[in-house]
Amino acid sequence: MGFWAKFTRYFSGSGDYTGYQNGDPISIPVAQAKTYTPDAATQLGTVWACVNLISQTIASIPIDVFSFDKNGKRSVDRQCNLDFVLNASPNQDMTSYEFWQTMSMNRLLRGNAYAHIIRKDDGTAYILYPLSADQMSVKRELDNSITYEYTDRFGKVIKYRPEEIMHWKGIGNGLVGLSPIEYMRSTLTEAMAAQENAIKIFVEKGKIYGVISPNQVLNQKQKVSVAKSFQQSGDHVAVLDCGMEFHAMSLSPADTQLLETRKFSTSEICRWFGVPPALVGAESGDYEKLERWFYKATILPLCVSAEKALMKRVATQDERHNHEVRFRIGELNRADDQARAAIYATHVQNGLRSRNEIRNAEGWNPSEIPEADSLTVQSNLMPLESLGKTAPSQEGTMNSINPEKN
Repeated sequence: MGFWAKFTRYFSGSGDYTGYQNGDPISIPVAQAKTYTPDAATQLGTVWACVNLISQTIASIPIDVFSFDKNGKRSVDRQCNLDFVLNASPNQDMTSYEFWQTMSMNRLLRGNAYAHIIRKDDGTAYILYPLSADQMSVKRELDNSITYEYTDRFGKVIKYRPEEIMHWKGIGNGLVGLSPIEYMRSTLTEAMAAQENAIKIFVEKGKIYGVISPNQVLNQKQKVSVAKSFQQSGDHVAVLDCGMEFHAMSLSPADTQLLETRKFSTSEICRWFGVPPALVGAESGDYEKLERWFYKATILPLCVSAEKALMKRVATQDERHNHEVRFRIGELNRADDQARAAIYATHVQNGLRSRNEIRNAEGWNPSEIPEADSLTVQSNLMPLESLGKTAPSQEGTMNSINPEKN
Protein backbone atom coordinates (compact mmCIF):
# COMPACT_ATOMS: atom_id res chain seq x y z
CA MET A 1 0.00 0.00 0.00
CA GLY A 2 1.49 3.34 -1.11
CA PHE A 3 1.77 6.50 0.98
CA TRP A 4 -1.31 8.13 -0.54
CA ALA A 5 -3.37 4.97 -0.06
CA LYS A 6 -2.31 4.87 3.61
CA PHE A 7 -3.10 8.57 4.00
CA THR A 8 -6.53 8.14 2.44
CA ARG A 9 -7.26 5.06 4.55
CA TYR A 10 -6.39 6.88 7.75
CA PHE A 11 -8.14 10.17 7.16
CA SER A 12 -10.99 9.46 4.78
CA GLY A 13 -14.51 9.19 6.13
CA SER A 14 -14.99 6.04 4.06
CA GLY A 15 -11.88 4.29 5.41
CA ASP A 16 -11.50 1.87 8.31
CA TYR A 17 -9.13 3.10 10.97
CA THR A 18 -8.55 3.63 14.67
CA GLY A 19 -8.94 7.05 16.27
CA TYR A 20 -11.31 9.93 15.58
CA GLN A 21 -13.64 9.28 12.67
CA ASN A 22 -13.96 11.91 9.97
CA GLY A 23 -16.94 12.38 7.69
CA ASP A 24 -15.37 15.18 5.63
CA PRO A 25 -13.61 14.73 2.25
CA ILE A 26 -9.81 14.81 2.25
CA SER A 27 -9.55 16.32 -1.24
CA ILE A 28 -11.19 19.34 -2.83
CA PRO A 29 -11.63 18.92 -6.62
CA VAL A 30 -12.34 22.64 -7.09
CA ALA A 31 -9.68 24.87 -5.54
CA GLN A 32 -12.06 27.81 -5.02
CA ALA A 33 -14.68 25.71 -3.24
CA LYS A 34 -15.53 27.06 0.22
CA THR A 35 -16.62 25.35 3.41
CA TYR A 36 -20.12 26.21 4.61
CA THR A 37 -21.70 25.61 7.99
CA PRO A 38 -25.27 24.25 8.17
CA ASP A 39 -26.40 27.75 9.11
CA ALA A 40 -24.86 29.23 5.95
CA ALA A 41 -25.98 26.38 3.66
CA THR A 42 -29.62 26.59 4.73
CA GLN A 43 -29.69 30.26 3.73
CA LEU A 44 -29.84 29.01 0.16
CA GLY A 45 -33.52 28.67 -0.66
CA THR A 46 -33.13 25.28 -2.34
CA VAL A 47 -31.17 23.76 0.56
CA TRP A 48 -33.75 25.05 3.04
CA ALA A 49 -36.65 23.75 0.92
CA CYS A 50 -35.12 20.27 0.52
CA VAL A 51 -34.18 19.87 4.19
CA ASN A 52 -37.53 21.26 5.32
CA LEU A 53 -39.51 18.99 2.99
CA ILE A 54 -37.70 15.79 3.98
CA SER A 55 -37.57 16.53 7.72
CA GLN A 56 -41.25 17.52 7.88
CA THR A 57 -42.26 14.44 5.91
CA ILE A 58 -40.36 12.06 8.20
CA ALA A 59 -41.55 13.87 11.33
CA SER A 60 -45.18 13.50 10.24
CA ILE A 61 -45.01 9.69 9.92
CA PRO A 62 -46.24 7.79 13.02
CA ILE A 63 -44.07 4.98 14.37
CA ASP A 64 -45.55 1.62 15.29
CA VAL A 65 -43.90 -0.56 17.92
CA PHE A 66 -44.86 -4.22 17.43
CA SER A 67 -44.40 -7.04 19.91
CA PHE A 68 -44.23 -10.76 19.11
CA ASP A 69 -45.63 -13.58 21.20
CA LYS A 70 -43.96 -16.98 21.50
CA ASN A 71 -45.76 -18.15 18.35
CA GLY A 72 -44.44 -15.22 16.32
CA LYS A 73 -47.78 -13.42 16.14
CA ARG A 74 -47.25 -9.68 15.79
CA SER A 75 -49.42 -6.96 17.35
CA VAL A 76 -49.09 -3.25 18.06
CA ASP A 77 -47.77 -2.67 21.58
CA ARG A 78 -49.13 0.64 22.90
CA GLN A 79 -48.15 -0.16 26.48
CA CYS A 80 -44.46 -0.46 25.66
CA ASN A 81 -42.26 2.31 27.02
CA LEU A 82 -40.52 2.44 23.65
CA ASP A 83 -43.81 3.43 22.02
CA PHE A 84 -44.32 6.29 24.49
CA VAL A 85 -40.80 7.67 23.93
CA LEU A 86 -41.02 7.51 20.13
CA ASN A 87 -44.59 8.73 19.64
CA ALA A 88 -45.65 10.78 22.66
CA SER A 89 -42.81 12.42 24.56
CA PRO A 90 -39.15 11.87 23.63
CA ASN A 91 -38.09 14.39 26.28
CA GLN A 92 -39.44 17.17 28.48
CA ASP A 93 -38.96 19.86 25.81
CA MET A 94 -40.06 18.30 22.53
CA THR A 95 -42.95 16.55 20.86
CA SER A 96 -42.15 13.51 18.74
CA TYR A 97 -42.63 15.68 15.62
CA GLU A 98 -40.06 18.23 16.81
CA PHE A 99 -37.65 15.49 17.83
CA TRP A 100 -37.66 13.80 14.42
CA GLN A 101 -37.50 17.12 12.60
CA THR A 102 -34.34 18.01 14.53
CA MET A 103 -32.80 14.57 14.03
CA SER A 104 -33.60 14.66 10.31
CA MET A 105 -32.01 18.09 9.88
CA ASN A 106 -28.73 16.85 11.42
CA ARG A 107 -28.87 13.64 9.40
CA LEU A 108 -29.43 15.49 6.11
CA LEU A 109 -26.84 18.23 6.57
CA ARG A 110 -24.10 16.42 8.46
CA GLY A 111 -24.76 12.79 7.58
CA ASN A 112 -25.11 11.95 11.29
CA ALA A 113 -27.81 12.51 13.90
CA TYR A 114 -27.22 11.86 17.60
CA ALA A 115 -29.52 11.62 20.60
CA HIS A 116 -28.60 11.06 24.23
CA ILE A 117 -30.44 8.05 25.68
CA ILE A 118 -31.41 8.17 29.35
CA ARG A 119 -32.57 4.80 30.66
CA LYS A 120 -34.52 3.49 33.62
CA ASP A 121 -33.09 0.97 36.07
CA ASP A 122 -34.38 -1.89 33.91
CA GLY A 123 -32.51 -0.51 30.91
CA THR A 124 -35.53 0.75 28.94
CA ALA A 125 -35.19 4.20 27.39
CA TYR A 126 -37.45 6.95 28.69
CA ILE A 127 -35.70 10.09 27.37
CA LEU A 128 -34.18 10.82 23.98
CA TYR A 129 -32.56 14.22 23.59
CA PRO A 130 -30.98 15.36 20.28
CA LEU A 131 -27.32 16.40 20.30
CA SER A 132 -25.74 18.67 17.68
CA ALA A 133 -23.76 16.72 15.10
CA ASP A 134 -21.26 19.59 14.87
CA GLN A 135 -20.38 19.16 18.55
CA MET A 136 -19.97 15.38 18.48
CA SER A 137 -16.79 13.39 17.78
CA VAL A 138 -16.69 9.62 17.31
CA LYS A 139 -13.55 7.72 18.29
CA ARG A 140 -12.58 4.10 17.81
CA GLU A 141 -10.33 3.07 20.69
CA LEU A 142 -7.39 0.68 20.38
CA ASP A 143 -9.54 -2.14 21.81
CA ASN A 144 -12.07 -1.48 18.98
CA SER A 145 -14.65 0.02 21.35
CA ILE A 146 -16.43 3.25 20.35
CA THR A 147 -16.48 6.45 22.40
CA TYR A 148 -18.70 9.44 21.69
CA GLU A 149 -17.24 12.78 22.80
CA TYR A 150 -19.62 15.73 22.98
CA THR A 151 -18.41 19.29 23.54
CA ASP A 152 -21.13 21.29 25.29
CA ARG A 153 -21.70 25.05 25.05
CA PHE A 154 -19.27 25.67 27.92
CA GLY A 155 -16.44 23.81 26.17
CA LYS A 156 -16.66 20.80 28.45
CA VAL A 157 -16.11 17.41 26.78
CA ILE A 158 -18.60 14.73 27.85
CA LYS A 159 -17.85 11.11 26.99
CA TYR A 160 -20.68 8.67 26.22
CA ARG A 161 -20.75 4.93 25.74
CA PRO A 162 -22.47 3.52 22.61
CA GLU A 163 -25.50 2.36 24.63
CA GLU A 164 -26.02 6.00 25.72
CA ILE A 165 -26.20 7.39 22.19
CA MET A 166 -28.64 6.80 19.38
CA HIS A 167 -26.56 7.30 16.23
CA TRP A 168 -28.50 7.64 12.98
CA LYS A 169 -25.83 7.69 10.28
CA GLY A 170 -25.76 7.99 6.51
CA ILE A 171 -23.47 6.44 3.93
CA GLY A 172 -19.90 6.20 5.21
CA ASN A 173 -17.50 3.74 6.82
CA GLY A 174 -20.14 2.30 9.16
CA LEU A 175 -18.91 4.33 12.12
CA VAL A 176 -19.79 7.83 10.89
CA GLY A 177 -21.73 9.07 7.91
CA LEU A 178 -20.18 11.32 5.28
CA SER A 179 -21.15 14.99 5.60
CA PRO A 180 -23.32 16.02 2.61
CA ILE A 181 -22.65 19.77 2.91
CA GLU A 182 -18.90 19.10 2.99
CA TYR A 183 -19.05 16.90 -0.09
CA MET A 184 -21.23 19.39 -1.94
CA ARG A 185 -18.83 22.31 -1.37
CA SER A 186 -18.39 22.93 -5.09
CA THR A 187 -22.13 22.99 -5.71
CA LEU A 188 -22.76 25.29 -2.76
CA THR A 189 -19.93 27.62 -3.80
CA GLU A 190 -21.35 27.88 -7.31
CA ALA A 191 -24.85 28.51 -6.00
CA MET A 192 -23.67 31.11 -3.49
CA ALA A 193 -21.60 32.93 -6.12
CA ALA A 194 -24.53 32.94 -8.54
CA GLN A 195 -26.81 34.31 -5.84
CA GLU A 196 -24.34 37.08 -4.97
CA ASN A 197 -24.01 38.07 -8.63
CA ALA A 198 -27.76 38.00 -9.11
CA ILE A 199 -28.18 40.36 -6.18
CA LYS A 200 -25.67 42.74 -7.75
CA ILE A 201 -27.53 42.64 -11.04
CA PHE A 202 -30.92 43.42 -9.58
CA VAL A 203 -29.68 45.89 -6.97
CA GLU A 204 -27.17 47.80 -9.07
CA LYS A 205 -28.05 47.26 -12.72
CA GLY A 206 -31.71 47.14 -11.86
CA LYS A 207 -31.61 50.89 -11.25
CA ILE A 208 -30.62 51.58 -14.87
CA TYR A 209 -33.83 51.70 -16.91
CA GLY A 210 -32.23 52.62 -20.19
CA VAL A 211 -29.88 54.89 -22.16
CA ILE A 212 -30.67 58.39 -23.49
CA SER A 213 -29.04 59.15 -26.85
CA PRO A 214 -28.86 62.85 -27.88
CA ASN A 215 -28.16 63.89 -31.48
CA GLN A 216 -25.20 65.98 -30.42
CA VAL A 217 -22.26 65.82 -28.01
CA LEU A 218 -23.11 67.02 -24.50
CA ASN A 219 -20.73 68.38 -21.96
CA GLN A 220 -20.59 66.93 -18.45
CA LYS A 221 -22.92 69.57 -17.00
CA GLN A 222 -25.53 68.89 -19.66
CA LYS A 223 -25.28 65.11 -19.11
CA VAL A 224 -25.85 65.53 -15.37
CA SER A 225 -28.80 67.83 -16.03
CA VAL A 226 -30.47 65.37 -18.44
CA ALA A 227 -29.89 62.40 -16.09
CA LYS A 228 -31.22 64.33 -13.10
CA SER A 229 -34.30 65.38 -15.04
CA PHE A 230 -34.98 61.77 -16.02
CA GLN A 231 -34.46 60.38 -12.51
CA GLN A 232 -36.79 62.94 -10.94
CA SER A 233 -39.75 61.69 -12.96
CA GLY A 234 -41.74 59.83 -10.29
CA ASP A 235 -43.48 57.49 -12.74
CA HIS A 236 -40.25 56.88 -14.68
CA VAL A 237 -41.76 58.49 -17.79
CA ALA A 238 -39.68 61.45 -18.97
CA VAL A 239 -40.30 64.00 -21.70
CA LEU A 240 -37.13 64.25 -23.78
CA ASP A 241 -35.93 67.24 -25.72
CA CYS A 242 -36.00 67.25 -29.47
CA GLY A 243 -33.44 64.92 -30.98
CA MET A 244 -33.06 62.71 -27.92
CA GLU A 245 -33.95 59.01 -27.99
CA PHE A 246 -34.48 56.52 -25.12
CA HIS A 247 -33.28 52.93 -25.42
CA ALA A 248 -34.58 50.45 -22.81
CA MET A 249 -31.90 48.52 -20.94
CA SER A 250 -32.16 44.70 -20.87
CA LEU A 251 -30.05 41.97 -19.30
CA SER A 252 -26.84 41.16 -21.11
CA PRO A 253 -26.18 37.61 -22.42
CA ALA A 254 -23.88 37.08 -19.41
CA ASP A 255 -26.63 38.12 -17.02
CA THR A 256 -29.12 35.87 -18.76
CA GLN A 257 -26.66 32.97 -18.50
CA LEU A 258 -26.33 33.68 -14.79
CA LEU A 259 -30.04 33.09 -14.35
CA GLU A 260 -29.67 29.76 -16.17
CA THR A 261 -26.78 28.89 -13.86
CA ARG A 262 -29.01 29.51 -10.84
CA LYS A 263 -31.61 27.13 -12.29
CA PHE A 264 -28.92 24.49 -12.80
CA SER A 265 -27.64 24.96 -9.24
CA THR A 266 -31.17 24.43 -7.95
CA SER A 267 -31.46 21.12 -9.80
CA GLU A 268 -27.99 20.09 -8.64
CA ILE A 269 -28.78 20.75 -4.96
CA CYS A 270 -32.06 18.84 -5.30
CA ARG A 271 -30.06 15.91 -6.72
CA TRP A 272 -27.83 15.88 -3.64
CA PHE A 273 -30.85 15.58 -1.35
CA GLY A 274 -32.86 13.23 -3.57
CA VAL A 275 -35.73 15.68 -4.02
CA PRO A 276 -37.46 16.24 -7.39
CA PRO A 277 -37.13 19.98 -8.18
CA ALA A 278 -40.86 20.19 -8.85
CA LEU A 279 -41.61 19.33 -5.21
CA VAL A 280 -39.78 22.46 -4.02
CA GLY A 281 -41.36 24.72 -6.63
CA ALA A 282 -38.33 24.84 -8.93
CA GLU A 283 -40.09 23.51 -12.03
CA SER A 284 -43.27 21.85 -13.20
CA GLY A 285 -43.91 18.13 -13.55
CA ASP A 286 -46.22 15.21 -12.85
CA TYR A 287 -46.48 15.80 -9.11
CA GLU A 288 -48.27 12.53 -8.35
CA LYS A 289 -45.57 10.40 -9.98
CA LEU A 290 -42.78 12.51 -8.51
CA GLU A 291 -44.25 12.19 -5.03
CA ARG A 292 -44.40 8.40 -5.35
CA TRP A 293 -40.78 8.32 -6.50
CA PHE A 294 -39.77 10.67 -3.66
CA TYR A 295 -41.47 8.49 -1.05
CA LYS A 296 -39.89 5.28 -2.40
CA ALA A 297 -36.39 6.51 -3.24
CA THR A 298 -35.77 9.08 -0.49
CA ILE A 299 -38.22 8.85 2.42
CA LEU A 300 -38.44 5.05 2.68
CA PRO A 301 -34.64 4.43 2.86
CA LEU A 302 -34.29 7.16 5.51
CA CYS A 303 -37.11 5.63 7.56
CA VAL A 304 -35.67 2.12 7.30
CA SER A 305 -32.24 3.33 8.41
CA ALA A 306 -33.87 5.14 11.38
CA GLU A 307 -35.77 1.95 12.29
CA LYS A 308 -32.52 -0.02 12.33
CA ALA A 309 -30.78 2.63 14.44
CA LEU A 310 -33.63 2.59 16.97
CA MET A 311 -33.56 -1.19 17.33
CA LYS A 312 -29.75 -1.29 17.44
CA ARG A 313 -29.22 1.48 19.99
CA VAL A 314 -32.44 2.46 21.80
CA ALA A 315 -34.14 -0.91 22.29
CA THR A 316 -32.90 -3.16 25.07
CA GLN A 317 -31.48 -6.61 24.40
CA ASP A 318 -34.84 -8.22 25.26
CA GLU A 319 -36.78 -5.75 23.11
CA ARG A 320 -34.62 -6.61 20.12
CA HIS A 321 -35.81 -10.23 20.32
CA ASN A 322 -39.54 -9.62 20.69
CA HIS A 323 -40.20 -6.12 19.32
CA GLU A 324 -40.03 -4.34 16.00
CA VAL A 325 -40.13 -0.63 15.15
CA ARG A 326 -41.64 0.54 11.86
CA PHE A 327 -42.53 3.91 10.38
CA ARG A 328 -46.12 3.81 9.11
CA ILE A 329 -45.33 5.00 5.56
CA GLY A 330 -48.95 4.53 4.47
CA GLU A 331 -49.88 7.48 6.68
CA LEU A 332 -48.49 9.74 3.94
CA ASN A 333 -51.82 9.17 2.15
CA ARG A 334 -53.62 10.91 5.01
CA ALA A 335 -53.88 14.12 2.96
CA ASP A 336 -54.99 12.29 -0.20
CA ASP A 337 -58.63 11.19 0.15
CA GLN A 338 -58.74 9.62 -3.30
CA ALA A 339 -55.65 7.45 -2.83
CA ARG A 340 -56.74 6.43 0.66
CA ALA A 341 -60.23 5.45 -0.52
CA ALA A 342 -58.77 3.35 -3.34
CA ILE A 343 -56.51 1.46 -0.91
CA TYR A 344 -59.37 0.87 1.51
CA ALA A 345 -61.59 -0.44 -1.30
CA THR A 346 -58.87 -2.87 -2.39
CA HIS A 347 -58.39 -4.11 1.17
CA VAL A 348 -62.12 -4.65 1.73
CA GLN A 349 -62.70 -6.35 -1.63
CA ASN A 350 -59.84 -8.77 -1.10
CA GLY A 351 -60.54 -9.74 2.50
CA LEU A 352 -57.55 -7.93 3.98
CA ARG A 353 -59.50 -5.61 6.31
CA SER A 354 -63.06 -5.36 7.53
CA ARG A 355 -65.23 -2.29 7.19
CA ASN A 356 -65.00 -1.59 10.89
CA GLU A 357 -61.21 -1.76 10.70
CA ILE A 358 -61.37 0.88 7.97
CA ARG A 359 -63.71 3.01 10.05
CA ASN A 360 -61.37 2.69 13.01
CA ALA A 361 -58.40 3.73 10.88
CA GLU A 362 -60.34 6.84 9.84
CA GLY A 363 -61.28 7.65 13.42
CA TRP A 364 -64.98 6.95 12.85
CA ASN A 365 -67.32 5.13 15.23
CA PRO A 366 -67.61 1.41 14.37
CA SER A 367 -70.75 0.27 12.61
CA GLU A 368 -73.23 -1.64 14.78
CA ILE A 369 -74.04 -3.98 11.90
CA PRO A 370 -72.44 -7.39 12.75
CA GLU A 371 -71.38 -7.96 9.14
CA ALA A 372 -69.13 -4.87 9.33
CA ASP A 373 -66.63 -6.97 11.28
CA SER A 374 -66.52 -9.72 8.64
CA LEU A 375 -63.83 -10.04 6.00
CA THR A 376 -65.28 -10.04 2.48
CA VAL A 377 -64.08 -10.77 -1.04
CA GLN A 378 -65.23 -9.67 -4.48
CA SER A 379 -67.37 -12.74 -5.12
CA ASN A 380 -70.62 -11.02 -4.11
CA LEU A 381 -68.61 -9.66 -1.15
CA MET A 382 -69.61 -12.72 0.88
CA PRO A 383 -67.87 -13.61 4.17
CA LEU A 384 -64.77 -15.75 3.82
CA GLU A 385 -66.36 -18.64 5.70
CA SER A 386 -69.11 -18.77 3.04
CA LEU A 387 -66.80 -19.30 0.08
CA GLY A 388 -67.60 -22.51 -1.81
CA LYS A 389 -71.08 -22.67 -0.30
CA THR A 390 -74.09 -21.84 -2.48
CA ALA A 391 -77.67 -21.77 -1.26
CA PRO A 392 -79.94 -24.36 -3.01
CA SER A 393 -82.31 -21.71 -4.30
CA GLN A 394 -79.42 -19.77 -5.78
CA GLU A 395 -77.94 -22.92 -7.27
CA GLY A 396 -81.23 -23.74 -8.94
CA THR A 397 -81.48 -20.27 -10.35
CA MET A 398 -77.95 -20.41 -11.66
CA ASN A 399 -78.54 -23.84 -13.25
CA SER A 400 -81.69 -22.64 -14.94
CA ILE A 401 -79.77 -20.02 -16.86
CA ASN A 402 -76.72 -22.15 -17.51
CA PRO A 403 -77.40 -24.41 -20.53
CA GLU A 404 -74.46 -26.69 -19.70
CA LYS A 405 -76.07 -27.70 -16.36
CA ASN A 406 -79.62 -28.22 -17.71
